[in-house]
Amino acid sequence: MLCPDMKTFQQLTVITERLVNTILVDQIYFSRYEFQGICHQEFIILLPHTNKQFITEAKPLVGTVMSMYSHFRHKLYYANEVRHSIRKGGIAFFFRCQPDNLLYINSKANYVALSSKLSPERVFKRANEALEMEKQKIKAFSDGAQFYLDKGNYQLCAFMLHQVFELCYRMVEIVIFGKEKLSHSLRNHHQIALAYLPQLKLVFDRNDENDMTMMELLDSAYLSVRYENGYYITERQLLYLMDRSQTIQELVGEACGDMLEAFGTALDTVTN
Repeated sequence: MLCPDMKTFQQLTVITERLVNTILVDQIYFSRYEFQGICHQEFIILLPHTNKQFITEAKPLVGTVMSMYSHFRHKLYYANEVRHSIRKGGIAFFFRCQPDNLLYINSKANYVALSSKLSPERVFKRANEALEMEKQKIKAFSDGAQFYLDKGNYQLCAFMLHQVFELCYRMVEIVIFGKEKLSHSLRNHHQIALAYLPQLKLVFDRNDENDMTMMELLDSAYLSVRYENGYYITERQLLYLMDRSQTIQELVGEACGDMLEAFGTALDTVTN
């Protein structure tokens, strides 16, 4: 972690004390990094997996503590899910949960990113493998969308496109955050990713009524194929969404590649 100025250091101290006194905490990390010209300052708050406190109960309490510090983002996870993610190639967690970024650790806890079986090189290799697998899935659904468009099955084409967009957002979340959000709502994914990749508004602009209508059509397609019939979308709308699907694939592919390249450059810092 870059050495914070005195004001920031005092804020980190106050926030950490309030969090520890408010909820059951396993570990707290603070990460400051720059990505595509934007500086991000984030708390990663890890909770113990216990029936004494669930993450849904902790979130509003943490939100109250953090409400006075809007310049800091915060994310809550169970410590064991972060360990599991790192083993699968969650390189964002690996770097941001290093001891240098630690603000607090429970006396009974173990560092999530330290293990004799968990080398930085292995995590980085798995991260790259996971990225390639996600790209293959995205391409398969993209090909499927084109197939059903050619067949005139607009409902299944829209469903395939929904999966293309959802997987693109999830790929960003996995690479940049360490873990994807479990949601099929494109609006939710878009809102999360936009803070880190502002260029995503070239795909869907929240201030553009037509873009929001297109997004709702995709979300409706997912629900319609699985749960109901009667879905309607025009060929013109599908062609518009096909074009946007290519845009988001290019944007997130480049962004994820840049982030993994940055992590690769940082490997020497961790290993030395």
